[in-house]
Amino acid sequence: MHATAFRKFGQIGNFVFVLDGDKRDSDIETKIRAHAMHEAPVFYLPGEAPELLVWERLRADAAGCAASDIQPLVREAALVRWRS
Repeated sequence: MHATAFRKFGQIGNFVFVLDGDKRDSDIETKIRAHAMHEAPVFYLPGEAPELLVWERLRADAAGCAASDIQPLVREAALVRWRS
């Protein structure tokens, strides 16, 4: 589990876990904190399909994406998504 590695290298205090919203009703938060041995912050993306939230935000900030290194990744992901 990632929490163990971040704890082992002394970085767990600087780390935030962001999970899909559909994990909200699982025991994953308890497992993360057990492996972290720390009250690591755990946040959940809204909704059942958080990918949609990410796509909406990327589309809404097209200028910001164009000015960053993420643009080629967005283009590639859009092609993959379109083909599937």
